[in-house]
Amino acid sequence: MMHHRWVLPDGTPSNAREIFLSRWSAAASAAGLVCDHLGTVDGHALELFGHPQCAGKGVRLLITAGFHGEEPAGPWGLLQWLQTQGGDWQQRFAGRADIRLIPLVNATGFQMGRRFNDRGENPNRGFNLAIDPTRPSAEGALLIQHASLLREASRDGVLSCHEDIAADAAYVYTLESQAQPSARSQALVATLERYLPRHEDGLVDHCPVHDGIVFNQLDGSFEAWLFREGARYGACLETPGRQAIATRIAAQAGMIESFVQNALEI
Repeated sequence: MMHHRWVLPDGTPSNAREIFLSRWSAAASAAGLVCDHLGTVDGHALELFGHPQCAGKGVRLLITAGFHGEEPAGPWGLLQWLQTQGGDWQQRFAGRADIRLIPLVNATGFQMGRRFNDRGENPNRGFNLAIDPTRPSAEGALLIQHASLLREASRDGVLSCHEDIAADAAYVYTLESQAQPSARSQALVATLERYLPRHEDGLVDHCPVHDGIVFNQLDGSFEAWLFREGARYGACLETPGRQAIATRIAAQAGMIESFVQNALEI
């Protein structure tokens, strides 16, 4: 299995897990976030972060990253977005939004710059056995154990930060209970176009993509599972691995902000 690594502008390897977790811990502390320990997989913690003063108030959003270990711009982009919040989290979101964050699902894959975990499992499949015979990974099974918590956390939207490492252009998957993409989905694409070229119309992974959006493709992924479980909106970001890592990270952070801001304006 292939291993993929990049070097961040400050010289940090993209797969430097302990450095990432240290910086995440510092940023979460600065924002006043607390950790809900969901469990461990092969000795690595799977953690959900949120602000205690925002719990259960306003729109409820869940943002996740690091399902696939060779897609590092997702976790680093979520970290960059969190760092921009600093100590303003409570002032910005109290009474308006309860935002929960899972920064790194597949810790072993991330460390190796490898798509699957150390068991050879795909952590973003197995969430719908009716359409996908893939069994859940160890990480997936742990997330499914916390279905009620994650269902409530994603009530108004779930965002999953991914990359397409073989691509030159960016696109998004979106899930909505209507026939056409809403302004919310279009805003994500408008944001990605500030950083990266938009994927041309056609097919991506056998799915039709139009105006940068793969629309309402239900599969065995985490975000599709939570959408079926009642999330009002679902999205998956796909930044292109053939572009510069710093640009991809910035694009992820920008689209996370777009996802949050548009949810606040609904």
